Amino acid sequence: MAIPQVSGPFEPNPAQQRLLDAAITCLGRYGYAKTTLDDIARIAGCGRATAYRYFPSKSELIARAVESEILLALTAIADRAAAAPDLETALVTTVLGLSRALDTPALRFVFANEPQLVLPEITFTGGDSLLATAATLLAPGVLPHLGNATDAHRCAAWLARIALVYMWAPDARTPMDDPAAVSAFVRSLILPSFAKES
Repeated sequence: MAIPQVSGPFEPNPAQQRLLDAAITCLGRYGYAKTTLDDIARIAGCGRATAYRYFPSKSELIARAVESEILLALTAIADRAAAAPDLETALVTTVLGLSRALDTPALRFVFANEPQLVLPEITFTGGDSLLATAATLLAPGVLPHLGNATDAHRCAAWLARIALVYMWAPDARTPMDDPAAVSAFVRSLILPSFAKES
């Protein structure tokens, strides 16, 4: 399973959206290896032929579903961060949003049971590509607070990297889903690098 590069907006029709949603549901229930196109079609309430009409393979359908989830989640996080009143709040909003976005049944199942499918995609070249995509989608959230596209992209890349590291190796001292802990983390380790630039 490849974590895809987000290629841009995809406007699925209702049948395609049901298939995309069903693919994410199946990942959370069965994982990638045990999910079949029949499972996805059944949950989507359509026939296998309909699934094949829109997506030529299980791997392409799941890749598009994951891509769609990434795009929606990161865009929503960036929108919330851009609306924040200051840089610190935008950074906290982004970290908390990433923590929530990464804590899904599908990702939990795959990380726990099929890490061999994910590790190549989040390390080395695959990881660089994933982080670049995340930074591109998250940068608009911090841009209003930094005012410089280069700094916004650098900050967004850093936030994405932090979220990925803490997802893969959680630290009980800094739970990334706890607003107070994230605020303290942001104030001590992230904000000082960017505050003078805002």
